[in-house]
Amino acid sequence: MELRHLAAFATVAETLHFGHAADRLRVAQPAVSQLVARLERELGVVLFERTSHRVALTPAGAALLPDAQAALGAAERLRDQAAGLTTGTIGTLRVATTTAIGRRLAAALRTLAARHPGVRVELPVLTTTQKLEAVRAGTADVALFRSSPDVPAGLRSRVVWREPFVAVVPAEHAAAATDPVVPSALAGLPMVGISRAAHPAMADEVRAVCAAMGLDPSPGPAVRTPQEVLATVATGAAWTLFVDGNVPDRLPGIAVRALPAGTPASEVRAIWRATGAGPWPERFVAALEATTPAGD
Repeated sequence: MELRHLAAFATVAETLHFGHAADRLRVAQPAVSQLVARLERELGVVLFERTSHRVALTPAGAALLPDAQAALGAAERLRDQAAGLTTGTIGTLRVATTTAIGRRLAAALRTLAARHPGVRVELPVLTTTQKLEAVRAGTADVALFRSSPDVPAGLRSRVVWREPFVAVVPAEHAAAATDPVVPSALAGLPMVGISRAAHPAMADEVRAVCAAMGLDPSPGPAVRTPQEVLATVATGAAWTLFVDGNVPDRLPGIAVRALPAGTPASEVRAIWRATGAGPWPERFVAALEATTPAGD
């Protein structure tokens, strides 16, 4: 059974006329008759009742027509998909990320979808080491990093946006009285954050921000999640730094304050393979660079 047999069957069923079907298929009428006859022999059923005045589907023909049309539709979609893959208009983009990248990623994905409706995006959440390995191995097309990991040979790297840090302080603490925060007001308060083992690049950025403000804070209680960080701050036991775009909904007991002018910002970097990655990483990076989330 070949697609041309199914096409002849479906076209005759739609027109109920072998001559009209031949015109639509751009072949001679005897060829259409032969194709239908061969399909009938292969299936062992009669598909059409034929007289000198009319052509009609038999019950068997009516029962088999939907499957024939579905097979032809699947073949057409397959051709379209192959053409899209060849021209780069459709495809899958695998973006290795972390939960700390923030709302700008969602905005960038909306931009990408508007520009390239044929792209399907997967978002595996991985550690820094896992993301680099995934890009190198080709199991991820592009990875996003907060701060700047060492970039192995063969990979491309670009800073796609920068965001300021903000101080998250107990609402009743003296540091909450001014905006921007006065660094000296934080000097006696421990600082809480996610461990360096979990997020080394972010920890280095936070250390640099504190140094720029002339602070060397003592460590606060050990915590594992951003929610625990905020809960600790709300008790008055510590303060913390968050990237502005990642501050969750405000909680009772905390205040969010800007940092002094000139304080280093956090960088988000995209990393992808220099060769063999296809067009989608570059298109995704362009969408990231063009995106400003609502509220920025």
